Amino acid sequence: MKKLAPRLKNWIGRNLVLNLFAVIGALLGLANAALAWLVFGVGIDADVWMMTLVVIQAFILLSQLGVEQVAVYSAEAHARDPQQGVLFDRDSLTWSMVFGLLFASIAFWLLDYIIHVFAPGYSLQTKAQLSSTLQPLLLQVALAPSQYVLRQQLLLKGRARTAILLNSSFSAVQCACLTWIWMIGQSNPFLLSWTIALSSVGISFYFLLLVGERGVGQHVPNWPSLWPFVRASVQLRAIHSVHNFIVVLLTNAALSGGIPGTVAIFQYFKKLADGLSSISVGPHLVVYHAAQARAWVANDRLEFQKNIRLYLKAALPLFLVSSIAFAVVAEFSMKYFAVRNFQLASPEGLLLLLLLVWQTVISLESIAAGVLVLSKNSGLILIVNLIYVGLFFVAINVIIQPPYTGATVAIASLGCQLVSFVLFGWLAVKIYRHKFISHCNA
Repeated sequence: MKKLAPRLKNWIGRNLVLNLFAVIGALLGLANAALAWLVFGVGIDADVWMMTLVVIQAFILLSQLGVEQVAVYSAEAHARDPQQGVLFDRDSLTWSMVFGLLFASIAFWLLDYIIHVFAPGYSLQTKAQLSSTLQPLLLQVALAPSQYVLRQQLLLKGRARTAILLNSSFSAVQCACLTWIWMIGQSNPFLLSWTIALSSVGISFYFLLLVGERGVGQHVPNWPSLWPFVRASVQLRAIHSVHNFIVVLLTNAALSGGIPGTVAIFQYFKKLADGLSSISVGPHLVVYHAAQARAWVANDRLEFQKNIRLYLKAALPLFLVSSIAFAVVAEFSMKYFAVRNFQLASPEGLLLLLLLVWQTVISLESIAAGVLVLSKNSGLILIVNLIYVGLFFVAINVIIQPPYTGATVAIASLGCQLVSFVLFGWLAVKIYRHKFISHCNA
């Protein structure tokens, strides 16, 4: 027992410090889902608000198109020459601000068409309400690339706590605004959208001035040195983001044709599952990828293996425990809080379970997919993602018949994710052996 105590203390100190520091930010995500439930309930307004969040999140992921590979290229620049690394960090952050504005402008121009393909089951009136709610939040989309670049730079510098706070800033703003709307007794998605958008601008500039590189936005970037980074980022993120965008589009297009509240129920529970993953897996995942970028550049096989073991030991057991604990608490509390008839044996309980399993598979797949990202094998990622999208399209349009429910769509997504996981794992093993073992033998 005496030997166990120091080991347990060391495990807690090493593995839980990031979780404890990030728990507030992750709980904000859970609180946002609960507050949205309280403010909008389950109906048309709820569907509009949750669909707004879905579209904005899809835009935010796509907005990484021009900055995806910043961690790899920043690590390489600092390894060659620290001064070059500083200049690259400054210029890449400037570029991210310019790219964010360009991307948000294009999204605004295409907004009506995007709404049509995302929510074909909505009436013209509901689509108009969705458009007016989406427009202000495009300010968050404009800010997202610079937030991503700044977060990666902080992680490479070992400032994980500040990076986690930055990553939670949009959730904190949303939670504060939802609380205010709830307290004044309003349930207007348009008012909430503008409040969140303006608050997000303020908090983003605060972080940029507080921890951003000196001279950001004050110098013309060195475009020749940035071009390889931008090109690689576009190639990789276009493949990954378009895949996510299509899957989200197919999911919500199917759900939009259901009874009012179908989209809201699915997104409420998805955000609960995402929140649990953020508490347990999220903090370790961002640190893990930054550490692997350094190990890959240094060609350090032992460090690469060590990072995988630390990630698995730290993140997945915590996700399992938190999921079980949440399910037990939900059984006794949610029926009194939001879903009056909630039980784990109900369709809603099945949906939550499926989404938690889906998050577990994604957490494991990130290890294998990360190897392909580091090796810059965008073509292989494209092939796997096309297989996923093709299988999901067939499942939604051929195998599953309307009316769609959250559980049936989640089953289709989980099945496709398992196929993707197997393919990514097989490719990652081959690339790993070529990178480390073959070179060592040579």
